[in-house]
Amino acid sequence: MDQTLANVDAMLAEDRPDLKASLSELREVLATSKSTVDQLQGIINQNTINIYEILDNMRASASNIRSLTETIKSSPASLIRGVKVDDRRPGGVRK
Repeated sequence: MDQTLANVDAMLAEDRPDLKASLSELREVLATSKSTVDQLQGIINQNTINIYEILDNMRASASNIRSLTETIKSSPASLIRGVKVDDRRPGGVRK
């Protein structure tokens, strides 16, 4: 552990240009990242209602697909005939 700390101290004591350049680039990346996150937060805040509406629609769609899947599993013929078919009479007259 002491050797590691000594190595770190030696590296930091040296005035390496590449280390300074890397730190400078890291600061720029962090500043850009913060700006990007702030912009995304603004977009999310402006569209919160729309996002919740989209999520609700997706939940409803998933529920409908689940229901359709269960119907098809239990009655595959319903794809062709439908779930409920009224009795048909010749000439189009219904009961």
